[in-house]
Amino acid sequence: MMFKPRFSLRFLLICATIFSNSLSGDAFRQKTVFQRISTEEKFSTFNSLLQNSSLVRRAIIYWNTTVFVPTNEAFAKFKGALYNDIVYYHVSNELKSLRMIFESNNIQTLADGYPPLWVSRIDSDIFINNAKIDAEQSDYYSRASGGFYNYNQALHIIDQVLEPPNKYLDNPSALDIISNYTNNRYLSTKKYLDRIKSLKLTKLFKNNTGSTYFVPVDAGFDDYRYRITDRYIVEGHIIPNQVLFTRPTIKNFYFETKSNGEYIYILVSFVYKNKELYIRSNTILGDSNHHKGELWSKVLKGNIPVKNGVVHLIEKPLAIFDLQLNPFPFLPILTKLSGDPELNITFHLGEKTEFNEYLRMKANNLLTFFVPRDRAWNGVLSNITDVESLGKLLGRHLIISDMRYTLEKLWYRTFNKVVTMNTVSGAVDIEVLKDSDGNYSILYYNKRIKVHRPDYICTNGIIHIIDEPFIDIREKNAGKLKMNFWKTVEDFVF
Repeated sequence: MMFKPRFSLRFLLICATIFSNSLSGDAFRQKTVFQRISTEEKFSTFNSLLQNSSLVRRAIIYWNTTVFVPTNEAFAKFKGALYNDIVYYHVSNELKSLRMIFESNNIQTLADGYPPLWVSRIDSDIFINNAKIDAEQSDYYSRASGGFYNYNQALHIIDQVLEPPNKYLDNPSALDIISNYTNNRYLSTKKYLDRIKSLKLTKLFKNNTGSTYFVPVDAGFDDYRYRITDRYIVEGHIIPNQVLFTRPTIKNFYFETKSNGEYIYILVSFVYKNKELYIRSNTILGDSNHHKGELWSKVLKGNIPVKNGVVHLIEKPLAIFDLQLNPFPFLPILTKLSGDPELNITFHLGEKTEFNEYLRMKANNLLTFFVPRDRAWNGVLSNITDVESLGKLLGRHLIISDMRYTLEKLWYRTFNKVVTMNTVSGAVDIEVLKDSDGNYSILYYNKRIKVHRPDYICTNGIIHIIDEPFIDIREKNAGKLKMNFWKTVEDFVF
């Protein structure tokens, strides 16, 4: 086991001062803290863990300690992993009354391999991380039964188990949690890690001030959101200088993020919807790339304590609107391509071959793009010999002219005959067919290719989503273009 408890010097020194100003008048009852934990039934689960942790047990018997004890009911609700060392995260080597806790920001535990315990307050209620202290049953003090006269203990009862982030991470920062995306306990955050690295913003996640970090998981961080995420968006996921756990945080109250400049200003709040917790971003000031308005993202795994605050894993990035879902003709072709979940592979290949530069051109010409959807590539290419060949294949699907070629126009133009179209990769012979139900297909090298979705009008042209790419049989037979696409995905995309 990589976890190693380390005791501070203060813990090992004899404390000469009795905290008489902090303790209640009926302090130092007959039962010691250790005796209460080991004999009262409502603490039996915690006691079983304590009995297997000799260092913590000796600390509670002999030294100054404050113990935060979850009840059996709290353990019954706990869904995390239970291991003996978790008790280290429930014990401090400082004597802390409720009043002293109320005035604290955080409390160090017995082992500095874990983050501190973060203190929150709502009115008179006190929370340790996400657990509430039962004030009426807490503030119990006793003398150390086996130590010197001035060694004392405090016991406070909490309603949730305190869950450390990961016993295999040594006092992790927010960056460490994001980087540890292979950990089975949490959803993968690899894409967000890659993005903040590419933007050179990792320092925002390892500063020493207590802050709140919202981290989108891979499943909701698609290529479109990856590309749109910039420094302002990343800063809009951080609430600086406030450690906000979900229970003690006021709901429907906007907090200011690090993205609070004169031009981009993003606020966030915690909200409940259908008994599920969401983070709501509100872009107050924006520009053409940062649209004003609200966006909600569900909290998938919250309250991960770190040495510089707390991390919440969320369903998708904040402050990025799904522009690809807006009706046409408001989107350029490349935006549609990057955001449509059916067109990810074509977009990736265009980026790798620089083919997408054609789609970025700002000219008076219009584009007609026959886009193979993702499943169209399955089993088509087995071995791409070079990027140039792949770029040539993509170019065969793009026509640049002074008009948008709808399939209806092409059908009339090619009625009962093959027509030669000038594409980026040269002349292509096609014939557009239409059946009695109005469904289109394209005849290319005697192969009938179904049009999955026709006529998406875009600001700079039109796209038609097709079920197979335009493979030139002559090139295939000549060995210039080999087939099975998943090799291409591995080599060129991932």
